[in-house]
Amino acid sequence: MPRRVVLYKTSKFWPEEREGFERAAKGIAELDLVAIMTRNIKVFRHGQKAPLRGTMMELGPGNFVLYTKGYVPFLGCYPGPRVPDPLEVVEHIGDTTAEALAREILALSKLNYNSADYGARSPITLRFADRVGEILSELPEEVNPPADDHWYM
Repeated sequence: MPRRVVLYKTSKFWPEEREGFERAAKGIAELDLVAIMTRNIKVFRHGQKAPLRGTMMELGPGNFVLYTKGYVPFLGCYPGPRVPDPLEVVEHIGDTTAEALAREILALSKLNYNSADYGARSPITLRFADRVGEILSELPEEVNPPADDHWYM
């Protein structure tokens, strides 16, 4: 059994979903349910530079914004065309601190070695799920892919 399971989702958890995930994770020491959405929030720094990549602002319990795109001191620039929008963790159920979750999300936003991009906006866990959905939507109607989610994880 794993020691910890983290589930990322792009919408808030319904009570039935939460109960089901908690039941399925019985016996696992740590479970984090994290709902991440994109928001059109703009934060500006003094001067000409975009917010720093990794900037995090806690808005309330289980709710914070995180800049996964932004100015990178190592590069000396912001590798993007416009002021970046942060991700917002709109719901977090679990005991991991907001700072630890932010570090993990930031690390997961760099895990695409097939890209020349310094970092993506979304963590690879969500990007991969979106990509699988895009591929499945292109299948002809006569092809019936397995409906069980475990085939795509």
